[in-house]
Amino acid sequence: DASAMMRRVQEQGGQAAYVILGTALPSGHHTPRFDIDEACIRTGIELFGTAVLELTGTMQDDCRT
Repeated sequence: DASAMMRRVQEQGGQAAYVILGTALPSGHHTPRFDIDEACIRTGIELFGTAVLELTGTMQDDCRT
């Protein structure tokens, strides 16, 4: 579970966050009809990729939009 992993990271002096990118689903998670809207994948890559670059200080000024 994510909260247990985050707690362990924090106990070791690290920082942790839980982030989820939601999308409309025709059925719930862990069901035979689970499907994701592939159009949302690019948004997720941009969101999480930018967060990593910002948090690590590796974002170049010309990459910021």
